[in-house]
Amino acid sequence: MIPYEWFRATWGAVKTENHASLLQPIGLSDFTSIDWETGIKAAVHEREEKLFISPVINGWVLFFGDTDAILERYYKLHQKEEDPEYKKAGFYPALTQMSMHFPEVQFFSSFDDNWQYAKAAQGQIQRAFYISLGSDGSHELGTPSPFEIFHGGTMIQGLYEQCVELKTGELPYLMAGNWSINPLEFDEPQWEWLRKSQGLLYNGVSDTQRENREYWKNWLQGLKQAYIEEKYGIKIENLN
Repeated sequence: MIPYEWFRATWGAVKTENHASLLQPIGLSDFTSIDWETGIKAAVHEREEKLFISPVINGWVLFFGDTDAILERYYKLHQKEEDPEYKKAGFYPALTQMSMHFPEVQFFSSFDDNWQYAKAAQGQIQRAFYISLGSDGSHELGTPSPFEIFHGGTMIQGLYEQCVELKTGELPYLMAGNWSINPLEFDEPQWEWLRKSQGLLYNGVSDTQRENREYWKNWLQGLKQAYIEEKYGIKIENLN
């Protein structure tokens, strides 16, 4: 079972031995060195829309929270004029772009009934799986491994019936453990050193996150305005 503080989480994993190789190509700066516990609390547990980058963990660097802050910049590295904006293109092109700089790049998300994972290498998506139980939507790229089939990570006709376990929100975490590192294991004794280590907390916000904030701010403002107009029978032009 997923601990409550990890119930909704989005993160990436990059095969690299240092932060600089991840951040230099996209010129991302304005970071504060911060301990693991504080960084994870801000980016995952309290969901403050922060970006936290881990120290190197067994040859991987993980980034949690506002993953768009990294993904959208890698997408824009070689974005052609006719290419769609990052939000419209989705994060797959960003993963493939990142995988030209690193041996392998992975993405994971577990959010309510929406579960997703993907990995890219050498400029290609090697495997991707997404399912949304609420909308009955799903898609996948590549061939599921026996591990995925066992845990329910496939919708391919003829293989789905072979799934042994029901789908759960743990699927992205299980795949992270199979491909790289499962964050749910970090509370175990062997990771004590990690909880005392230092990572990086980004002090800015991604363009995508900024647009999302503006959208919800305007939506709430419009809702408030509609309520006032209906309650008092007036028409107002602008509500600050």
